[in-house]
Amino acid sequence: MTTVVSLEIGLHGWIPALAAGLACFAVRLIGIRFDLNVPVPPGSPDE
Repeated sequence: MTTVVSLEIGLHGWIPALAAGLACFAVRLIGIRFDLNVPVPPGSPDE
């Protein structure tokens, strides 16, 4: 989403890609910190 927004406002190159990567990393760290996981499908072995 960050990359799409940056392209829409006219930014190109490595900076939008870096911003998208940092946003993804930040979301993952927040998930680890607060023990948040993605939902699993019903009937999967992890359930």
